[in-house]
Amino acid sequence: MSPIIDINGVITGYIAVSRDITDFVHKNEELEYRANYDLLTSQYSRNKLLEDIEKFISPILIVVNIDRFLQINDLFGHKFGDEVLKKFSQFLKSESIKEFKNFDLYRYGGDEFAILLENYN
Repeated sequence: MSPIIDINGVITGYIAVSRDITDFVHKNEELEYRANYDLLTSQYSRNKLLEDIEKFISPILIVVNIDRFLQINDLFGHKFGDEVLKKFSQFLKSESIKEFKNFDLYRYGGDEFAILLENYN
């Protein structure tokens, strides 16, 4: 913003330049989401795991892998395999680790999931 000054040095108005940054903000939010969440399962991503693990003093990491997952994709197709991954992540989040009160679930990559706890007894 800049003032408009007449020949007597009196401010007669202002000139302002503005830019709509709504698209930039939305794209930035989308990039941040893609960096921290797995798009298929909506669980946290490997990137977020590496970021979060640094925050804990005594982290406990449980890694879960679906054995022979490649065969599921080969026999039934990738679309079916994606559904298996979604359902499995929901199972991990809601059923299998209820006893842990404070945990986060991450899709580490492919058919691997990670559960991060801090100093669980």
